[in-house]
Amino acid sequence: MRPPWEVEPEKFADKFWIVAKSDYLEEWRNWFTKLGEAQQAEYKAAHSPPEACGGMFYDTFGVPRYDPVAYADSHRDEEGLLPPPWVYAPDIPRGSIGWRMGHGEDYWHVFFDWLRSLPPEDQERVKAKYPEPAPETVRKGLPWQGIYEAHLNPQEGQARAFFGRMKFDERRYADFLRDRFPEFWARFGGMPNVAGKRVIDFGCGRGGMVQRMMEAGADSALGIELNQSYVDFANWKVASQWDGRVRFACQDIREMNVEPADIVTSVDVMEHVMDLSETLAKVVDACKPGGELFIGFAPLWHSPFGHHRLMETRIPWAHLPRGNRAFLDRLVDDDGNSPEKIQELGFSGATPADFRAALKGLPVEIVSARRNVASHPLKALALKAMLIPSIIPALEKYVTVGIYWHLRRKK
Repeated sequence: MRPPWEVEPEKFADKFWIVAKSDYLEEWRNWFTKLGEAQQAEYKAAHSPPEACGGMFYDTFGVPRYDPVAYADSHRDEEGLLPPPWVYAPDIPRGSIGWRMGHGEDYWHVFFDWLRSLPPEDQERVKAKYPEPAPETVRKGLPWQGIYEAHLNPQEGQARAFFGRMKFDERRYADFLRDRFPEFWARFGGMPNVAGKRVIDFGCGRGGMVQRMMEAGADSALGIELNQSYVDFANWKVASQWDGRVRFACQDIREMNVEPADIVTSVDVMEHVMDLSETLAKVVDACKPGGELFIGFAPLWHSPFGHHRLMETRIPWAHLPRGNRAFLDRLVDDDGNSPEKIQELGFSGATPADFRAALKGLPVEIVSARRNVASHPLKALALKAMLIPSIIPALEKYVTVGIYWHLRRKK
């Protein structure tokens, strides 16, 4: 078989090749991994991957796909039971990062999913054969006492809410890494070189951008976020991996004295900022002279679906009639009350003209200021076509879905 980059070259043309979704890629992988060692070596010599793959293509796709369930199944005992985490890896203490990444994370989730799937009598059999270690036997980390109960029978209220929230946060974090991260950088033509640099992510959410920047070689990172639960998750999931080189702060950037960074990013945040001028000025101040800022945000409030899908409708601009009341009146609480303003829900309502005004006069040069950018060719074409009416100033705010600024701090 021909390698994927010869059959689908457009999907392997830049640094986002590794997230390419391709049926052919999967067919090729199944075929290639069945070849003998000598055949694989001969094939690699005849088919060098493009430079965009960074020499990683065969290391990534030239091996059988990793199956966490199959991996866990290989550790079943003589009775066909999966041993619990403290038996599978006795040297990894509870609470360690070892249970939140790699094979340890996979085994943890597979084990407890499997345990919950068993009938009660089999669950008791597992618990009897593999009791939780007594607290006095645990030399480091958190005690294992109560781990079975926490996963099998979380109490109503706080415990159930905690585990439900963690599951939701894990899913949203994974969604960011899989979709929003590559899409964000694709709109700027690729991620800059962050090796050895200090980075700041404004509105960092659950820490996905910081995670990827550190993986790409950043020296240190700061994530700034107003949602405390997001910061708690980011500290647990991301900061714990980097030995003090990563910090997440639940603070208003306007009230912070920030050590300037080489690169500042912000993903889908600025459309929610109320004090736009002061906040944007502080974001720029967080960048070193000569450093770069990548600020992208969408959808803007006045665009066709600027309500962020909080309305179940396919009708564009359905949220705007009657001074936004078409939207607000649908959000009725238990007492029959609706919000008075969209700002109560976190929407600033700022227009492209407002964003330009906030940027004007700041010590930055504009490398690029793009609107309605998308990674998918057909979507990109449609979004660009939408901008045609924007030559009429009064219509601009209704057809501008997203803004993507690449800025450089003046020296």
